[in-house]
Amino acid sequence: LHLKASLIVVIILSAAVEYSIGRRIKMKVDRSDGDGGAGIVLTPSKGEYSNVVFWFHGLGDTADGWASAMPQLGIPDTKFVLPTASSRPISLNMGMPMPGWSDIYGLDHSSAEDAKGFAESAERVNRLIQHEIEKGIDPSKIILAGFSQGGALALHVALRHQTASFGACVALSTWLPLRADYPAALSSKASNLPILQVHGSADNVVNHQWGEGSHHALKSMISSPTPEFMTIQGMGHSSHPQEMEAVKSFISRILGV
Repeated sequence: LHLKASLIVVIILSAAVEYSIGRRIKMKVDRSDGDGGAGIVLTPSKGEYSNVVFWFHGLGDTADGWASAMPQLGIPDTKFVLPTASSRPISLNMGMPMPGWSDIYGLDHSSAEDAKGFAESAERVNRLIQHEIEKGIDPSKIILAGFSQGGALALHVALRHQTASFGACVALSTWLPLRADYPAALSSKASNLPILQVHGSADNVVNHQWGEGSHHALKSMISSPTPEFMTIQGMGHSSHPQEMEAVKSFISRILGV
């Protein structure tokens, strides 16, 4: 178990590879989450924006692991908020503290999950979301996205939020957390949530079948639009230009940019 958890950290730290998939947007960088917490906020250099993408990293990573990939998406008029998770002991890694959105007890669908940890992280994310709504951002222009455990958090928040219908959710190399809570936990606000999942066929951390099973669970609850699931052959627990092209296309279509 210790070895597997160590592998999670190494892979996640190298997930956001450097490549350009479009016109790189010039952005201002603020090293915080916008609410006094750790993270990175990227705002268009002109200072104005109409869309917000919240992007959540994976276990053991920080906002720095994905920040450089955001301008490379080339999505105009968009602010990117990348919080860094608080450090917490991770049971799977023999209790070693590291940034995590919840504790992790195992790496398959039968493992127990840390509902309290997800709830605490969701509370923080919901505060950040509320700040943007109070600034005048329409919830339909807010995208929740993440990789691995961060993708699980994105789904958790997007599916359960009681007052906002978000533009979409992007969930990469991840799973639907606390699946047994559904469909009862599904908010009416998420009944038409567009969802894009991308998963590598060679993922040996979050198994492809686990991600695919989550997709089927989502399809059983949300039929319009049908949740999308893309498999990238040969990709492990990492990222790939083909994946980020799909993310760019999906987000651009949702935001109409």
